[in-house]
Amino acid sequence: MRRRPVLVLLFAALIPAASRAYDPASMVFSSTGTLPLILTIPHDGGDFLGLIPVRTKSAMVRDAGTRELAERVASRLEERLGKRPYMVIAKFSRKYLDVNRSEPDAMESPDALDRRFVGRL
Repeated sequence: MRRRPVLVLLFAALIPAASRAYDPASMVFSSTGTLPLILTIPHDGGDFLGLIPVRTKSAMVRDAGTRELAERVASRLEERLGKRPYMVIAKFSRKYLDVNRSEPDAMESPDALDRRFVGRL
């Protein structure tokens, strides 16, 4: 009898995380710059990507530290040139979606490959 309130609280705690999982604004960070240069960080994210299954082929490891490196590079460029590059950072894990791959290799879920989903990223 006591389990029910605990389970309800657990599910209630998970709902906000699940709703953010499909919000494109929460999956990618971008910043405008003043240099004609874009720093992209596609593989340093670790966030859960909703109900998309984990990929089973190709590279799935995180390029840990690349976000911090890119942010340091951007800061140094700004110090030296007085201008900052544009930045695009994937916050989701590469094991769900690899943005450097063609669509069939980027994800293995037919539902996730639906253009209505991928087009929002």
